Amino acid sequence: MKGLQITAPGQFQIVEVPDPQPYPDEILIKVHVCNSCTHWDLSIWEGYDIFSKPGAAPEYPYPIGRPGHEWAGEVVAVGDQVRGIQVGDRVSTGGSGDPRPPSKSGGATRLRPASDPFRYGTYVQYIISRPEAVQVYPREGLSWNEIAMQEMLGCVGQGIVTAGDFTKQRVAVFGMGAAGLMMMQAARFMGPASVGGRVHHRHRLLRLAQGDRVGPGAHRGQDGHLQRA
Repeated sequence: MKGLQITAPGQFQIVEVPDPQPYPDEILIKVHVCNSCTHWDLSIWEGYDIFSKPGAAPEYPYPIGRPGHEWAGEVVAVGDQVRGIQVGDRVSTGGSGDPRPPSKSGGATRLRPASDPFRYGTYVQYIISRPEAVQVYPREGLSWNEIAMQEMLGCVGQGIVTAGDFTKQRVAVFGMGAAGLMMMQAARFMGPASVGGRVHHRHRLLRLAQGDRVGPGAHRGQDGHLQRA
């Protein structure tokens, strides 16, 4: 199969790698969409890693298919020990994974040994997954692009839970990318007095309060109040 590999900051190559082979308790997925995370993926592309210590540059060439992690795909093979997932199911990342440790001597462990880990990120044509680590979606009604947004939506949901009670609070969301816009929409249903957001690179404001929608051209007037464009 083909995979994308970042070879240096701002550079990549398409490589040929062996097709992954699932163990009997795993599934094989054909990747239809892989979104580029504007934080992790683009940081690796630009020559740094948001999860590393300051000044610690990534090692290149970066592992094949990584750091791709926002994806959607179709199950094309199912191990004979897998239950609840079928060939043709539309899936994306989800769940907490399999708590069983890698196989050492059989028993209540995963069949895949620690010496044979999952090797690729999701900038590849096919990936292996444990069934517990995916979410199954209806076969109709959602596009591949919409399904691939699930990972980001999960981050938004975690942010809502972490933030706590919004009731009658004034809520500000910084960064109006896809996640920020989803956060604003979600926050509206948590009982806040108002919800506002700032687009960093334009210093513009958005607001959703009591059903009022102010577009991207809104800005602060000299008196400090939100003005319509």
